[in-house]
Amino acid sequence: MPDDPSEFDISVDAVEGRYRQIRNDVEKKLPRFHRKVSRLAMDGLTIDGVVDAVIDHFEIRKQAEPQVAEFIEDYFEERALVERQVKAAVRDLVDRILYTSEENKGSLLSQMRIEKSQYHEMQKTREDIEYATDGWIQEEDFCILLDAVYLAKSGEVDKLVTGDGGYLHAENVMADRYDLSLIWAESEFYSDDLVYSEKESEDALKSHKQQ
Repeated sequence: MPDDPSEFDISVDAVEGRYRQIRNDVEKKLPRFHRKVSRLAMDGLTIDGVVDAVIDHFEIRKQAEPQVAEFIEDYFEERALVERQVKAAVRDLVDRILYTSEENKGSLLSQMRIEKSQYHEMQKTREDIEYATDGWIQEEDFCILLDAVYLAKSGEVDKLVTGDGGYLHAENVMADRYDLSLIWAESEFYSDDLVYSEKESEDALKSHKQQ
């Protein structure tokens, strides 16, 4: 973790990066899903069953569940719900996810900002948090937590919103000792309004098919 922000090499194509890790996970899970479809077919395939299996197997977050359901339902409007077609549908869904992620890389990078980190200057605070959480906090999470503590001490922030459950191990110590609330993103911000509209989903699908 360099002290000088100019030393950071930001790339969404980094092999070890979070972006690339998620893409690889999606691709690696596809063959195993094909085996799951074969087991589902033995009990009888249903649209709801396929949707639930996709969401569970690929660990789809709640915000994206309506789009997944809509994709599967639309796919089988004029197709037979058989094992071969289910495998093809999920392959198309994975292709769409991967294609969209590539298209969104530029937008992702444009929203990133690098600030000077206080990570190296807060060893005592780090040891306090590590002791209070019995070592549950991972190294990369400490970097963010310590910077958040620094900002809380300066009065600039009082909440850290996260979608990573790993941070929640420090929820109590952050609130009691550093006046910093750790907020779970879904409970704070999620609503039924935060999903693609029907037209947006349709446009995205058409764009993918044209490629």
